[in-house]
Amino acid sequence: MIHRDFRSLDENTQAELRRVALLNLDKGRELDFVAELVDVHIQTIRDWIKKRKILESRNFKGQTKDKRLLEKEDELDIKNLIE
Repeated sequence: MIHRDFRSLDENTQAELRRVALLNLDKGRELDFVAELVDVHIQTIRDWIKKRKILESRNFKGQTKDKRLLEKEDELDIKNLIE
């Protein structure tokens, strides 16, 4: 089965799918069923189980990652050198 790229979904949709998956696990549903239900790989479900307390504290939203390669100060230094 080919899964959609979960990362391509907006943050609120991702959070809701995490919530639905964990709720279904709480109801006793099997891992493979839940993975198919929310259309993610079974390992993704396992990861969510491990991170459950963190996810719940963030209302099931994932961690936002800073995509910067440089610290802000270093970035400003380079900009000043270029100018």
